[in-house]
Amino acid sequence: MQNIDRRTLLCGIAIGVLATASRSPAARGFATKLPPPAVLTRLPADGNQLALTIDDGSSVQVVGAFADFCRDSGTRLTFFVNGANSSWSVNAPALRPMVDSGQVQLGNHTWSHPDITRIAPGAVADQIRRNADFLRNTYGVDGTPYFRPPWGRHTPATDS
Repeated sequence: MQNIDRRTLLCGIAIGVLATASRSPAARGFATKLPPPAVLTRLPADGNQLALTIDDGSSVQVVGAFADFCRDSGTRLTFFVNGANSSWSVNAPALRPMVDSGQVQLGNHTWSHPDITRIAPGAVADQIRRNADFLRNTYGVDGTPYFRPPWGRHTPATDS
């Protein structure tokens, strides 16, 4: 088997993902009437731009691999960071130049990923503020204007 360099492999994977995403729902095996919930079948407007976002970063190796992927391929990503995960400190030297250049954006995903619908408003504010401080001190940005609540939960759960 012929060896392939990492940049070529990563670019090939990215092209494959984008090609698959651009095919019609029927070609991907989805019913054409109603796709499964939360499946992206087309971009929501005219054009061909797509935002790639990554959450949490609990693995040093995975965040490092994404940093390598961005550096090697020039791909732009937005990471939603939990500062409590050491992966963001360990990989800061690799990511910081890409943050500084605008290739990589960082958003606030709270300090430690709690279910914010189950903690007091002051604790929610502390989670966001603590993570913003981490981002500012580590990367020179505070994550604004982006905030993604853990698990997408943003309103209190109701008891039945």
